[in-house]
Amino acid sequence: MYIDWEEPFTNGSPITSYRIFLLKHDQTYLEETVECDGTTTDVIDNQVCHIALDTLIVEPWSLVMNEEVWAKIIAINYYGESPYSPAGNTGLIKLIPDAPVNLQNDPSTTDDIKIRFTYEDGASDGGDTVLDF
Repeated sequence: MYIDWEEPFTNGSPITSYRIFLLKHDQTYLEETVECDGTTTDVIDNQVCHIALDTLIVEPWSLVMNEEVWAKIIAINYYGESPYSPAGNTGLIKLIPDAPVNLQNDPSTTDDIKIRFTYEDGASDGGDTVLDF
């Protein structure tokens, strides 16, 4: 999931880092410093970071299917830390769907130049409609 923001007014001093806070399932904010390290040049220059969905569904975030992802940002420059930005909603937790099951050759349409398979949907669609196989 990408979290992005606009650079705030800097009062003439460049931003030296950001602090990125994400809302946990228990409705408290916690700073994310591993995947969204606000001290890296890339994050500072582009005002964006990427956090893996697999990270958000385990401790300490523990977000669940269809739960919204909320973020707050603090900008830091020579003058100090800004107040928190307004909370922004960056998306919903969706999971990767399970693979199809019971894959079988359909002999009624299989010949020497084509093969047709039949299958059943996996147990979970990941919380959203499966678009393609």
